[in-house]
Amino acid sequence: MNKLILISAVLICALRAEAQSIKERDVPAAVLTSFSALAPHASKVKWENEDGMYEGYFLTDKKETSLLFSRDGILVQTENEITLADLPSGVQEYISKQNPGATIEEASKVTDIYGVVSYEVEVADVDFFFSNTGQFISQEKEADDKK
Repeated sequence: MNKLILISAVLICALRAEAQSIKERDVPAAVLTSFSALAPHASKVKWENEDGMYEGYFLTDKKETSLLFSRDGILVQTENEITLADLPSGVQEYISKQNPGATIEEASKVTDIYGVVSYEVEVADVDFFFSNTGQFISQEKEADDKK
């Protein structure tokens, strides 16, 4: 199970490396079809592409949600913005110890293609990744174009 969590975290980091904003017309039809089936009421969708993966961002109840698809329309990952209270115990403690005085700017629950849940928190220009139990997995500096 720990290997699966680690693999999921590495995949998440790799996919976020340097995504580029794209227009909906540049998203493959299979991706748009899958997206529409999973999020029929989504509006004002923003799309990004990275290495053949397509991520659609939209708001649900005033919180950001994203769906990540392979080129052929297979859902690979979902990411839902959450409150700090929804983070597993230990996440905020870890951030406080490693980054005294820092504030968590955004927190997300990430579910991969296998149903493995992990968490991502943004502090300044660094993303921290945690397991579903709140154990630290990795961190990465955000790309300049994501700021």
